[in-house]
Amino acid sequence: MDDPKYSKFNVSTTVYKTVNGQDIDLAVMIPKTAHPGPRPILVRFHGGFLVCGHALHAEWFATWALDYALLHSAIIVSPNYRLFPESSGLEILSDIRDFWAWIQNDLPAYLKNVGSEVTPDFSKVLAFGESAGGYLAIMSGLTQPDLVSAVVAAYPVTYLDSDWYRVASTTKAPMGAPQVPVSVFEEHVKGTPE
Repeated sequence: MDDPKYSKFNVSTTVYKTVNGQDIDLAVMIPKTAHPGPRPILVRFHGGFLVCGHALHAEWFATWALDYALLHSAIIVSPNYRLFPESSGLEILSDIRDFWAWIQNDLPAYLKNVGSEVTPDFSKVLAFGESAGGYLAIMSGLTQPDLVSAVVAAYPVTYLDSDWYRVASTTKAPMGAPQVPVSVFEEHVKGTPE
């Protein structure tokens, strides 16, 4: 990753899941100053209203998290996941479940394969995220109680039963963007494989 925000980390990506021929990847960030041996794990879920975002979108990656990882020589792992409207909420949660399986089963070997001398300390796992990422961090804490030690959810989506999410409206402006005509959405979804 060429963004200067990540200059103090060795950043690599790998696929943790493939769905209908589409790879879903994650980013692993290891501080260049990390001491060998067991290191805490910071799992960062990107925000984006469950409709956009990326694991390494620098503008949305909290500086405090990078600083915290450097301070504690912690490994950051940040997964991508499928998004609305092409995927359902259950499919997104399925991605997160499979991501946690990758963390437990594949992260140690992956770190070794990229030449790192750090190993994951599974007794120190923090899940965090903003907005949609905060929601996924909370869900991770609830579904992975034996693995996730702590959760930081910054302005998370928590009340999915509210009218904002359930009732269609042409006047809503998510993230300040004007709505596009429903026909654009319908045409897009028609082209999405089952």
